[in-house]
Amino acid sequence: MIASFDSIAISLDNPEQFSRVFLIILELWVALDKTAVEAIPLLRKYSPEFSIVSFEPLLLPTLCQMRRLRAVETHLSRRHADAIYRAFSFRVHSSPESLVPVISGVTSVCKTCGERLSRKQLH
Repeated sequence: MIASFDSIAISLDNPEQFSRVFLIILELWVALDKTAVEAIPLLRKYSPEFSIVSFEPLLLPTLCQMRRLRAVETHLSRRHADAIYRAFSFRVHSSPESLVPVISGVTSVCKTCGERLSRKQLH
């Protein structure tokens, strides 16, 4: 869904229309982020991939649109404030704080525990 809105936004020549579509994309992202963080609380420790500064050029003429953008900004501000790790979660694989090594470590521990349980059940 986000990809289809993204392709629409890119094709728009009117900055106001682009801004409206981009606002919808941001709201979808926030909904997905809230769902992901609720399902995987570990994500809360990581900073989101983008900052609020990138929203400054948006042209949102109505108060309703500005309030919607403010809600997105508030969510992102909270996520940045709550984050322990500032490294981008998926991009910095070499950092031990990156999400990829953390998940890999958890997966390895789970695999090891599963193997131990399987061996105990066989005996």
